Amino acid sequence: MVNAIEIGIFIAGVALGVLINHAIYGLAYFPRAMGAWHRRSADLPPLSQGAWLPMVGWMFRRGESEYWGRGFWIRPMIIECVVPFLLVGLYRAMMNGLTIPTSIRVAATDGPWTGGVVTGGGISSFEVIAQYIAYSVVLSILLVATFIDIDERTIPDSITIPGTWLGLFASTWIPGWTLWEVRETAPPAVRMLEPMQAGSPYAWETQWGQHGPTGIGLWIGLLIWWIWCLSLGNLRWIGRRGMKKAWVYAWVGFWRSPNLPVVFGMAIVGSILITASYFGLSAERWQGLFSSLMGIGLGGLLVWSFRIVAGGVLGQEALGFGDVTLMAMVGAHFGWQIVLLAFFLAPLFGVALVIAYWVITRDSAIPFGPYLAAATAYLMLDWARVWDAVSIVFVPVRIYLLFLAVLLVLLGTLLWLVRALKVLWLTGR
Repeated sequence: MVNAIEIGIFIAGVALGVLINHAIYGLAYFPRAMGAWHRRSADLPPLSQGAWLPMVGWMFRRGESEYWGRGFWIRPMIIECVVPFLLVGLYRAMMNGLTIPTSIRVAATDGPWTGGVVTGGGISSFEVIAQYIAYSVVLSILLVATFIDIDERTIPDSITIPGTWLGLFASTWIPGWTLWEVRETAPPAVRMLEPMQAGSPYAWETQWGQHGPTGIGLWIGLLIWWIWCLSLGNLRWIGRRGMKKAWVYAWVGFWRSPNLPVVFGMAIVGSILITASYFGLSAERWQGLFSSLMGIGLGGLLVWSFRIVAGGVLGQEALGFGDVTLMAMVGAHFGWQIVLLAFFLAPLFGVALVIAYWVITRDSAIPFGPYLAAATAYLMLDWARVWDAVSIVFVPVRIYLLFLAVLLVLLGTLLWLVRALKVLWLTGR
């Protein structure tokens, strides 16, 4: 039965669908004034009154196909029609414990709604709502990034950078924003729900805490932040003319980056805020901020490292840098663990997406970003079950870099074998 909250969510979903379309066409590297709310150029015909309506308004604009392409109105109309129902469905599912492990679910004792609400075990109804908002925000960003990547084969920084800042802020200040895991307390054993943190599924590393100016947590956080900011500059590795020239090209290209003032500005402002948080916030809030920074660092490092290895082995760019910043953004919201799992699941989702895209467009060329986004969305929605199943095989974060190095060697070897077999097959024809 639909209640007042769900009606409000549906109305918000109608507005969100319009906003998503506006972002898809307005935040792209080559923006198009396709939406009814974009500023239109003089060579476009005036909009009819019905064109301003959400969802159905796109049907009044079929006559503009000569400007935007045949059937241009179908995809944005579907997005605006589907988003409100998705938001309501997500709300119902999360209020009934979609993201909470079965072993921790109990009947609701608080909250303005009735029936099926999951609270208890260390979680409040406010935190359930907070996570619902987090899911809605991240899924919306993934949707925008996916369609821009399909259209332009790139993901703009104007999406991922603000999303990363939001993840850092929300993970620090909003309880329940991140993913959850079950942890058993000391005897008498009680299963409690706790937010995911940088060491999960293992206990929080005490040396990451607030231990004064020499604390390792502060310096790890600052190092990750500076690496992430500086990577946004024009830092390209061109190894065709040897190692020495490659360093020169990278150095010169970086210092000629047009966004360099913004990069250093973010690095300095972020460093001040991180340092102030380290000395001024509670231990719980610092843990949330540090875990978000580790999500940026370790999550982004995985995709960035694979991009470098695959590019070197295949002799061409296998992943765009937008894929790196996209997964760093996901890590800022939900931690590095979900990025690691999404990276491995992405190829499986890629098969399904390529087939579906080919059936619709007869084009099988689709970038890797949508695969990562689809895998991330699945993990978010099925996190309670997936994490219970895979957390037992996770290595401690202190040996994550060694694990990552071994993984990249194996992936590089596999890619080299694939390339060698392809060459043998072509030369043998």
